[in-house]
Amino acid sequence: MEIEIPADFTIEALLAEIMRSGENAQGLTAQEIADLTGQPLHRVRKKLMQLKREGKIKVGRRWRERLDGAVVPVPVYSLVNTQE
Repeated sequence: MEIEIPADFTIEALLAEIMRSGENAQGLTAQEIADLTGQPLHRVRKKLMQLKREGKIKVGRRWRERLDGAVVPVPVYSLVNTQE
């Protein structure tokens, strides 16, 4: 996935860009956000918790295969659609 991340990024801006691009329209995992932004996972999770409390993101589920082959649901985060 090719997304340009500005130095002063916000997770909201990243999620908005992902939603616009159509890739991963279901949302991104915390680890995917951390990988894309280069931010530590603990910092991304802290920001996601804040955004959830503010009602700016919603949490969904996506299925992923673990290293042992088991398929499990993982949380994914996407922006709340405020344009209604």
